[in-house]
Amino acid sequence: MLMRIIKVAVAVGIFLVSGASMAQGNDRRYSIVDLGTLGGTFSAGASINDSRYVVGSSRTTGNAAVHPFMFSMDSGMRDLGTLGGGYGGASAINSSGAVAGSSTTRITYQMAFTYSAAGGMVGIGGLGGYTSAATGINDSGQIVGSAGTSNHNMSHAFLYTPGIGIQDLGTLGAPDLPSEARGINNFGHVVGKSYISPIAEHAFLYTPTDGMRDIGTLGGYSSEANAINNNGDVVGGARTQSDFIHAFVYSSGQMKDLGTLGGNWSTAWAINEFGQIVGSSATSTGTHSKFKRGATLFPCRQT
Repeated sequence: MLMRIIKVAVAVGIFLVSGASMAQGNDRRYSIVDLGTLGGTFSAGASINDSRYVVGSSRTTGNAAVHPFMFSMDSGMRDLGTLGGGYGGASAINSSGAVAGSSTTRITYQMAFTYSAAGGMVGIGGLGGYTSAATGINDSGQIVGSAGTSNHNMSHAFLYTPGIGIQDLGTLGAPDLPSEARGINNFGHVVGKSYISPIAEHAFLYTPTDGMRDIGTLGGYSSEANAINNNGDVVGGARTQSDFIHAFVYSSGQMKDLGTLGGNWSTAWAINEFGQIVGSSATSTGTHSKFKRGATLFPCRQT
């Protein structure tokens, strides 16, 4: 029996949808588990690992604050605390349960953090500015995100490596332009977006050997990369020559247009090791639907 876990964030809480694919036939049975909140009226999930640990953010009792949480089926929802301020959120969790996120501090500035059961929550600093925010973590504990630079007017993509510290990944253009890292794989390859001029931003791929590299667009003036798998396949969204945003996959030096579900826009959010891609697209009727592309095809659910 193949177990499937899907996380969904809703306005008043978060739940897991767990399904079982039966060995005979295509029938699937699903059950929904309400993950609850930390006492407030809202919670939202951001990431789940293969051990079914979920992380995200939740309002606390009386909606007094927003804190990052970790949920497991055995222990329920647990408050991870903050770096001293009243707001925080977890954005990613790796296979060993290490968490990346962001929290305000006692002086209200936001700082990226790493959390583990052994070490608790630890701020990872920044690039000389007032803020930093984490968006991804790999199985080595490397964290990516964006942070304010020393001139306080711009944020740059960063890579944090345990035992080494935080590194400014720079930009595809002038140093006074912004960049943002959004995903990292287990080889330390980072993807995101960077402005190449004051009016145009391009998706980038960063590797330790080649640095930050522009991976182009679909013929338009902008693109952004959201995720990368361990095969080096990158997904995101890019403008076409017709000035519509389409989901793309970038592999072996080539960017491929994934098209849409009949509408004029789409974008890809994640890709797994099998090359299966999930994202969002407009349909021919103008509605907003989720899609999955890869080895298995299934109807898209209207939202």
